[in-house]
Amino acid sequence: MHPILVALLLIFAVGAASAWLYRGLIMSLAVRLLASRLPNAAKRHGLQIRFGQHRGGWIRLTLQANLGKVLSEIVAYPTEAAAYSRFGGFNLSRLYSDFVNPRSPYYQCWLGAYVVFDSELRKGFGFDDQGTFVADEVLAVLEADQRLAYRSTGCPHRFPDGNAVRLLGQLSGDRREEDGMSWWRILGEAETWSAYHRGANPNASRLRSRVYGVVPHSEKHEVDDYHPLRYQGEFWLRYFPELGATCAKFFIWPRYPNRGGNEVSKGQHVAAGGGELLRSITFAHGPATMKSEKGLIQVYTGHGKGKTTAALGQAMRAAGQGLRVYIIQFMKGWPHYGELESVRQHPNITIRQFGRPDYVSKESPEPVDIRMAEEALEHGREIVVSGDYDLVILDEINVALEWHLIRLEDVLSLLDQKPERVELILTGRYAHPEVVARADLVTEMREIKHPYHKGIVSRRGIEY
Repeated sequence: MHPILVALLLIFAVGAASAWLYRGLIMSLAVRLLASRLPNAAKRHGLQIRFGQHRGGWIRLTLQANLGKVLSEIVAYPTEAAAYSRFGGFNLSRLYSDFVNPRSPYYQCWLGAYVVFDSELRKGFGFDDQGTFVADEVLAVLEADQRLAYRSTGCPHRFPDGNAVRLLGQLSGDRREEDGMSWWRILGEAETWSAYHRGANPNASRLRSRVYGVVPHSEKHEVDDYHPLRYQGEFWLRYFPELGATCAKFFIWPRYPNRGGNEVSKGQHVAAGGGELLRSITFAHGPATMKSEKGLIQVYTGHGKGKTTAALGQAMRAAGQGLRVYIIQFMKGWPHYGELESVRQHPNITIRQFGRPDYVSKESPEPVDIRMAEEALEHGREIVVSGDYDLVILDEINVALEWHLIRLEDVLSLLDQKPERVELILTGRYAHPEVVARADLVTEMREIKHPYHKGIVSRRGIEY
């Protein structure tokens, strides 16, 4: 036999064997890819729901579902809604995901987001006229999401009222400020049944049941099919009037008795990193237009006023065109800057401060100042490298570098790691010559006159 033919047959055999070995993962990817191509309410309204970068063994290709039909059945009026979720990936087995693997710490854990759009019959879903969350409507979305999961897996159980979820106690909530936005953080516990089962259930969706993989009948797990469990977790809820929609992001984890009657909890790792997980989920209106365009490096420096102001203006322009913007402020921790209030009104802009409210001494910075500047740089690297944002602004990074709070080689490394389409802006006096050399645009603000010399101090809404 010809050597080339032998090589081709060998490649085919290896490929076929790998495909069979990884058939659960491959089928799950195929179904999720198909679901991502189907229309849903978020896509119709031009809303992007992104999960960003997060650590752990979650799937990376988000499962998307049209939630409106099921939610409409529950609330008894037409709604437009969509649900996006992630679950434990195919880490311990290539036949079935960790979501249905009781040996995994990700067993039956969810990381998700949903959006419910305004309609003629209901605006501000999930909130009353005073802006307080409505527990029944929060629970209605959870019920709708669980019904979708049950339909896909063929779970036969329901409570006497016909629901798949029953609240235990009351939901509690408080307001939280995260990345310049005000959210309701809602806590609670509910009981339901797991999606776990061995084999292929004939009552399940033939296609969607493959999302989680199929647990072989031969597996000896210490749980029964569709066993009861109690979910705990957090929901962060916010109404965006400019989107005409209520958006939520959540993570939940289970507690349940195994076959031996011992209580099992799979949520410690989720709860520990909950804030980081939820901050990674963002909502933005309109498709980004820079995906095929080259992103540049801009530097705004000099001793004149206007560097941060110019960067903020660029952020507003980009957000107005549907681009996603992330602003990191070095050496700033004062909570009363006007831009912090402005970005709360715009879903396409995220801003984070890394610094104390106090002034940083150039000659003798506090250890906490150095640590926070290093954290800002590392966070900036994660945001830039992720490629999830079209424009990233590193405000006052030049000053942090000049004052030796961060190292030059680390800054240059970040610039070298920038994805091609990401636009990057660095502001602050004292731009380093090597930073200037790598930049595509450098603007120097030169002071000619300044009201400070007339005794005019900083004015609210103008200088801050």
